[in-house]
Amino acid sequence: MDTAEIVGFTAGTIGTLAFLPQAYKIHKTNNTDGLSAATALCFLVALALWTAYGVLTNSASLIATNAFQIAVQLYIVRRIQKNALAPPARLEALGFRAFV
Repeated sequence: MDTAEIVGFTAGTIGTLAFLPQAYKIHKTNNTDGLSAATALCFLVALALWTAYGVLTNSASLIATNAFQIAVQLYIVRRIQKNALAPPARLEALGFRAFV
């Protein structure tokens, strides 16, 4: 493995580790308040394009790390969307039920 790929895997790993705590917190608390769906989707598209670039340049580090980050980001985007469609939890806690 050449030096460029080692740097690529290192950068990709650090980038992935940066989002894992957020995904873990969302999983544990089911709270996505304050997260922007538009930003998450833009980042998801950027990751897909970097993965495509990795395929075109035959870069294992770009392909592997971005593919893993796509999985993490998809989870975050899906939870943001799911929570945006859910009735407000505060009303349910007060005994109100939403009619959907």
